[in-house]
Amino acid sequence: DLTDLGGTLSVADHKSLNRLPFENLRRVGGSIGIHNNPVLTTMSFPELLEVGQSIDIGSNASLSRLTGLSVLRSVHDSFMVSSNESLHSIDPMPGLNNVGSLMLMNSPRLESFDFTNLQSIRSQLVVANCPKLSRLGAFPRLESLVYLELTNNALLTDVSGLDRIRSLRSLKVRENR
Repeated sequence: DLTDLGGTLSVADHKSLNRLPFENLRRVGGSIGIHNNPVLTTMSFPELLEVGQSIDIGSNASLSRLTGLSVLRSVHDSFMVSSNESLHSIDPMPGLNNVGSLMLMNSPRLESFDFTNLQSIRSQLVVANCPKLSRLGAFPRLESLVYLELTNNALLTDVSGLDRIRSLRSLKVRENR
């Protein structure tokens, strides 16, 4: 019944782990890294409110939906989801209101995501190498960004989810439809 972890949570290279047992975890002072777990299909952190550093979810071949982060409010550094071959959707995170960086990359089946309460991305928003993504998710409360990169998303034709952006320091848009 772990509820508070002052340091880092790392789950990596488990060949038979199909779900994570952290149902009561509310706070992680360091980072969360979930990597190279080929049969991980479910990860749920239904009570997680805050991560002091970063979340990095990558190379989990069987993870098809990113769920169970609905009450997450803050990730102080980066929130990266990358190289999850089966990932097709990221469930809404209505509690998430600020992150340092948000990076969604190298997910060949990713089709949808929305961050409806996200007010602040202090550094960068990167969406790259997601060839099935046709619509950029909704960010209705986000008004400024330092850096925005939309690269190599073959079906991307709708970026109206960013229509409230009023201030942007740097923009890179390349090799989208």
